[in-house]
Amino acid sequence: RQYRARVTTHEDWVKRDAAVVWHGFTQMSTYADNAPLIIERAEGRELIDVDGNRYLDAISSLWVTTLGHRVPELDDALREQVDRIAHSTLLGNGNVAAIQLGDAEMARSALNSELATARMMGTVADHELELLGGITEMLAGNVSEARTMIEGSASTASNEGQVAYSYGALAIAYAADREPKLALDAADRSMAAKGGTYLDRQLAKTGQALAFAQQDDRRALTVADELVKRANESTDSVAQATALLVRASVACALRIDDATEHAADADQALDDLGADLPGWRDVYASAATPASRLDPA
Repeated sequence: RQYRARVTTHEDWVKRDAAVVWHGFTQMSTYADNAPLIIERAEGRELIDVDGNRYLDAISSLWVTTLGHRVPELDDALREQVDRIAHSTLLGNGNVAAIQLGDAEMARSALNSELATARMMGTVADHELELLGGITEMLAGNVSEARTMIEGSASTASNEGQVAYSYGALAIAYAADREPKLALDAADRSMAAKGGTYLDRQLAKTGQALAFAQQDDRRALTVADELVKRANESTDSVAQATALLVRASVACALRIDDATEHAADADQALDDLGADLPGWRDVYASAATPASRLDPA
């Protein structure tokens, strides 16, 4: 309150900001000259600066507040959690809030809640909500529902990055739904998008590998090896373990000679990671199985 009394005008705030705060991805040498907004508070979809001017938060504060600002239900939940504990480490220990957030059933319930669907802030939130909901359904074994939701996400993609992400996930969903040709088409569309990231490509390649394996096509092994190679070029241990799991699933499905060794590599990586990824393990194993080896019943 005393600080607010001393720093009163927009110019004062910009001067203090430039002096004491470093802004990421910002050219600080010209920052103060570019008339930056100094946000003080927010309501719903609007940001409010120190002079009381209002601005539509069209990017949801960089996709952090996709349900809006000062949403009573969210603020109440935040206060309730802070009354219990603000933070405890997950290094070697767990906590109740993290377990609840990671539970697929709770995530599915939250994503389908009236609050989630009523408070969305435009196409970015709509796209992300359906995509995450579809992935959650896929991990829970509800492949048809997952496919429908991720198709919906792909249909609302508004830029090349969203196309790459949603069609990469859709490639896996189509493979899981035993539609290898659609999976390969979705993977191609994802990889053709110019705004895709390394992880989007890994999603697409995963769908591609599963689709080839489902068709009893040995190209699945080449794609899976490429997945592992690309993952090992990164420092992402989750991506590395996941890639090994895809390769093991493909190798076991095609019954190659060193399938056991690939499976052991995947198990070791998951042990090192401290997670079994049971949902993905089931999705990959089922989606990679050639149609000729499915139980007719």
